[in-house]
Amino acid sequence: MCVRAFATDFAVTGGPVRPGSRPYAYVPLFGGGTALSYRLVVGDRQVRDLRLSGATIAKTFTNQITDWSDPAVTADNNGRRFPPVPIIPVLHAEGSDESAQFTAYLAARFPQLWGPFNGGDATATEFFPRRGAAVAFNGSDGVAQYLMQRLDDVYTNADRRAYPLSSYTYAVLPTAANDQRITSEKRQTFADFLDHAICGGQAALGGQAALGVQAALGVQGYAPLPTNLVLGHPAQATDPTGHRHAWVFTGTLGGVSVDDSRPGMPGWTLAGQATDFVNGATTVPARNLGWTPALVPLGSDAEGAPVAGPPAAPALQQASSTGLAEPGTVLAAAPQGSGLGVQQIAAGMALWMPDTAPKGTYTATLTLTLISA
Repeated sequence: MCVRAFATDFAVTGGPVRPGSRPYAYVPLFGGGTALSYRLVVGDRQVRDLRLSGATIAKTFTNQITDWSDPAVTADNNGRRFPPVPIIPVLHAEGSDESAQFTAYLAARFPQLWGPFNGGDATATEFFPRRGAAVAFNGSDGVAQYLMQRLDDVYTNADRRAYPLSSYTYAVLPTAANDQRITSEKRQTFADFLDHAICGGQAALGGQAALGVQAALGVQGYAPLPTNLVLGHPAQATDPTGHRHAWVFTGTLGGVSVDDSRPGMPGWTLAGQATDFVNGATTVPARNLGWTPALVPLGSDAEGAPVAGPPAAPALQQASSTGLAEPGTVLAAAPQGSGLGVQQIAAGMALWMPDTAPKGTYTATLTLTLISA
């Protein structure tokens, strides 16, 4: 972004502006995340649950990963292999705040990949130079001088609930005490705008459009299955394929909440689906994982009548059940006219392992999907 020093009294930006002779400072208005959109179709179905680690994303945008069948993509998706369809990055042809934030993230988080791609300079001011797109990116000195928030700790935050590609949008305000171009009327306009944008305006915006799910999940909304599964005990299995016994492990899925601030209360549904459990060459089907959903009163103020989803039994416990293997297994829902506010949700988890499964560490992923009614 370029602001003409004598023609602009006020601006809003997500990245550093080009310094001029007119003093100014940044005021954070709100924080948000930079999302990476994708389109991948397998057969006649669009893939909607793709997982990509930060390293895979960095390699994709530095030409080291060029198609969806790459082993790194397969590993990120628990062994699910996609067809060898080329990956075609689509980028801004001009400098943009999104490009600046993504560049800063790559430089801070993956300098060993980003630096060589930019001729050895990990803080290069060209974003993907093969496209010739310039980025307004000042570097650390400008950040320190003009009060823009440093984001290095955000990019490298080890908390699994954190979204590392997060940044602020700022108001840019002139700060010179003797600036004759700033009248009392302009100062009042600045104050009124900031009061509305930071306080009342954000509440109104949330009331119109906000529907979100928070959880103790992994990166990009995918949940490692509960790590508090307790030592198993044997049980009689109901497996028509021949397993007569199973080992039962139980635990709790917690830390999940739905926050709906839409005044129209159209309702919502929160559903889950698990992948198969994998330990080397051994696979235990996801249908052997089940849950018993429950609404948590503590910390909840949702209006109307949200409801917990029905229990889903593991298939080894109930032969007709598909457990959590199928999409759309409801964890909780709010019918139309309900759900305004925060609803805390939990579930008792049960994993029934076939008696023939070898001992070891099994991994799987639980994906929670929030759908507006």
